[in-house]
Amino acid sequence: MEKINTIVRHIARLFLGGLLALEILAWIGVLSIDLDFTWLGLIVTLVIAWGFVETLLFFIHRKIADEWSGWLLLFVAFPLSIDAIGDMTNLYSRFLRYDEVAHFAGGFASMAVLSYMVWAYFRIHRIRLPKKVLFLYSLGLASIAGILYESEEFFEDVLFGSNRLGDGYDTVIDLLLNLTGGVVMGFIISRLEIAEEHLEQGENPPRAKAILSGLGKQP
Repeated sequence: MEKINTIVRHIARLFLGGLLALEILAWIGVLSIDLDFTWLGLIVTLVIAWGFVETLLFFIHRKIADEWSGWLLLFVAFPLSIDAIGDMTNLYSRFLRYDEVAHFAGGFASMAVLSYMVWAYFRIHRIRLPKKVLFLYSLGLASIAGILYESEEFFEDVLFGSNRLGDGYDTVIDLLLNLTGGVVMGFIISRLEIAEEHLEQGENPPRAKAILSGLGKQP
């Protein structure tokens, strides 16, 4: 598990670093790529998301073993790459639904990362809470992340006139899709937890065994 996590962590960091380098080079004019919105918006979003997660992981793994950092960084890279690809290939302007896909992906990934953060926080402080409460904590934080992203879009529009935020209807749809993505990921996490409990009790549902084996857990 540790070896797989280390490999995935290096791949995720290499990807995020490469994406950041590409965005900076395009921003300063070294690369010429037509964009739907702004390079600075992409750079700020990537730096804040990546920096926030790396900082929290650093402090968390001073207290507990590092088993998931690689996968969490992949989840960070997932919506950031969707956003960047949509911007650089003009998918946002060519396909009106692309923005909705990006917001769903953002909520989906945020829930995965923040669920781990919430679980780790309560584990470090030896606080035991029902799984439903942990789910609500995580979903609330994922929703706040969605609101912060919408705020970034607002300030990008104010500063650069990019029209990224859209109208009020679009904003509500974006927030609902962030929430929906979080709920879907929450359901997946709950199913994986149930599968792991079955395996710990000596049961071997084939699907659960396959899923957990793929994540590097020994059934």
